[in-house]
Amino acid sequence: MRQKKLVYYGKKCLIFLISVFILSVAVFYVARLAPGDPLISYYGDRTEKMSPEEREWAMGKLGLNEPISVQYVKWVKNAFHGEFGISFKYKQDVVEVIGGRIGNTLVLGGIGFIIMFAGALLLGILCAWYENRLADRILCKLGTISSCIPEFWMALVLILVFP
Repeated sequence: MRQKKLVYYGKKCLIFLISVFILSVAVFYVARLAPGDPLISYYGDRTEKMSPEEREWAMGKLGLNEPISVQYVKWVKNAFHGEFGISFKYKQDVVEVIGGRIGNTLVLGGIGFIIMFAGALLLGILCAWYENRLADRILCKLGTISSCIPEFWMALVLILVFP
């Protein structure tokens, strides 16, 4: 019995690690292949006035002159040591950028969780109260449909609707 639990949790951990790896690769590559020049994000309008030698030096300084796969491997190695690099947009260490925003993120996430929990509880009570009636059937259908829409796409829709 104990060995079955170890195998079960081992598989879950392996699936988690593979998922994190795939997600990190996808996010890294999408960020690097996005349109726009990272040098412009970091240096601004000064990039246009740079000579080819200065541009090459700046690319080397930011680590952008190597293939994307090499950049990713270096980023992973540094990430295991707690060094996530420099934000091109804010020109600060990424840990500092995240640290300055984590409080607001946790408050917003907590409020969102409370609203979702209260709403789900109220809808559950409503469905139990009107069991097997029209309201129950409609709410169950809406719940089924909304659970089929991943949260990412719902968030994207909300961002587009409420800019």
